[in-house]
Amino acid sequence: MVFDPNWPPTNAEVESAPFRNQFNSLKALIDAQAALITDLQGQVAALQTQLAGKATAIPNVAQFDPNIPYHTPIEPGDLNPIYNKVNEVISSLQQ
Repeated sequence: MVFDPNWPPTNAEVESAPFRNQFNSLKALIDAQAALITDLQGQVAALQTQLAGKATAIPNVAQFDPNIPYHTPIEPGDLNPIYNKVNEVISSLQQ
């Protein structure tokens, strides 16, 4: 029997078999979700293993200085440190 969220109807007679079917249907849904979650956890673990070998620091790139002065509104020269850092990262990645 498939779970019926509209059962039992209002003022229905209480019988054990239909209730048992509802509970068994809910348990089947929960078990199916548990199997899916276990499968997804396995996939995530495999992806983490793949990424672990690929995640490395970018060589020759220093941290960006968040205290670089800028103007309000921003002037074109204010963006030069950002352009330079992006170019530095791109150059490092291409090596």
